[in-house]
Amino acid sequence: MFSIEVLPNDVVTIDLTQHGIPANAVILYSKCTSDDCRALLFPIEFPVKLESYLTVYCMSTGMSLEPGKGSALVCWIETGTDAQSSIRIANAFRDIAKHDFTNAVVETFSGFEIALYTLITSHLDKHCSSQTLKRNLERRLTAAVMMQEFLPGVCEQLGVKPLNKDVSDALRRLRECRNRLLHRGTTEVITPSMAGEFLVAALIGIAFVRYIEGITLATIG
Repeated sequence: MFSIEVLPNDVVTIDLTQHGIPANAVILYSKCTSDDCRALLFPIEFPVKLESYLTVYCMSTGMSLEPGKGSALVCWIETGTDAQSSIRIANAFRDIAKHDFTNAVVETFSGFEIALYTLITSHLDKHCSSQTLKRNLERRLTAAVMMQEFLPGVCEQLGVKPLNKDVSDALRRLRECRNRLLHRGTTEVITPSMAGEFLVAALIGIAFVRYIEGITLATIG
């Protein structure tokens, strides 16, 4: 949350990078308010969305036309090298907000799976000199194999403690739930607590994957 200037009956454009939000961030939610109710603030959407900027129209309430102070609340996540992963997680947040927990599960696991796939394939590119062997390994990169075999193997190679068991178990349940929803046509009921638990596990998993990526880059450097 940060302070903004309110200009009644005018448009205010806020550069989010000036408030500690990276230029590559995906905005999940934003809300702007006037501190003294001199204006109602409405977001303006453009055909091409600029994630680094927030534009609002300050509709006067008749209290005063003088500039005033306001506040902005912005929830965001940073896009990594795997932009699609961040987009999927952002979609999951939005689905949960709409109470679409089934689609939130699908988007949540996709976000984690994309991040993990990016790590594993990058690791193979750097450490597997045989193109034939690499192609054969890449054919085995199902979600289950990446989670159960490749990720622990990368951690062991780098001397990194593996992902916490509780988080790994939650990610396994998330994967199994996603598979039931997509591949078996189940009408399984996803509760808000389940969707929340899965989303938290995926966020931790993605953070762990990006931590491993950082170690890999540092090792190469």
